[in-house]
Amino acid sequence: MELWLVRYLEVHPQASRAEVMSAAAEERQEVYQWLFQSKRKGSADRRIRIIAEEDAFEKVHESWSRQGYPFASLVPSLATAIGTSADRPAALAELVGTILNDGVRLPTVRIEQVHLAEDTPFETHLRRAADPGERVFSAEIAKLLRRSLEDVVTGGTARRLSGVYTDAERRPLAVGGKTGTGDELVDRYGPGTAAGKDKEVSRSAAFTFFIGERFSGW
Repeated sequence: MELWLVRYLEVHPQASRAEVMSAAAEERQEVYQWLFQSKRKGSADRRIRIIAEEDAFEKVHESWSRQGYPFASLVPSLATAIGTSADRPAALAELVGTILNDGVRLPTVRIEQVHLAEDTPFETHLRRAADPGERVFSAEIAKLLRRSLEDVVTGGTARRLSGVYTDAERRPLAVGGKTGTGDELVDRYGPGTAAGKDKEVSRSAAFTFFIGERFSGW
């Protein structure tokens, strides 16, 4: 099907998706004919479920990318489905910033302003252009997520941070975040050990957070 699509688009480069789907009707039926002729219904059904799952994860990836997910693809798996897919610290910090900004994702900026050659004929000011950002989820969802992150600090796994940070007038700042831990395990084999028994060799911890209305990180 991929080869057919490439060949068709070479001949009809301006074709719309509807036109491609219509032209490919016979080819698509031929490609999937084995599913209907297979004597192994279980194998055919499993293949159909795999195709449907891959299509679903493509849609999930599109949504996650808009919210800052930094990788080019998602692996269709249970780990991804329950939210334990790999991520990067910068992306987690950006997600918390989006929550703070009521669901609007703003671009990451390292330098706000550059001032060159002060008090000379070549004095130059460079400033970042305003960017309205992109709304990736509703303000109501952002409010709910923020409340959940605050619960982690007020009564959850990060409660030791509760009341730690204050503003200039000594008023407590709202703090929220999400903790995470990971165990590094190795399998042990040999006399006196059960097959596949794990041994913990190290442990890591992480915390992505926000403090007040302006600060977020990992």
